Amino acid sequence: AVEVAKAAEELSSKLSSTAAQLLVRKEESDRIHDLLVTRAERAAERILVLEYRIAEMDDDYQSSQSELKFLRIQLQAIQVQCTNCIHRHDDDPELTDSIKNWKIDWEDINRRAKARRQK
Repeated sequence: AVEVAKAAEELSSKLSSTAAQLLVRKEESDRIHDLLVTRAERAAERILVLEYRIAEMDDDYQSSQSELKFLRIQLQAIQVQCTNCIHRHDDDPELTDSIKNWKIDWEDINRRAKARRQK
């Protein structure tokens, strides 16, 4: 009976130790899980921010393409005007104004494009 009691006491001690170790492992596992969940949430937030930024950049690109097309059309119109008076553009105020307006538009678009790239 003493041996059975001693064996039961040893078993109880080992079970208590094992239960304590399991509890420590569970707490450690919970901390790791919480850390991983936090990191996953941050990563998801970062993805959303980056997707928004990509959409902004795509909008900027589309806008730049539209402005570039506008300038190309204007340039073609100026070239058509130039074919008639290549050597006399000082005598053609409409051509001079067209060139000035094109340069102003080009500088404006160029300035806005640089500002967007710096964001």
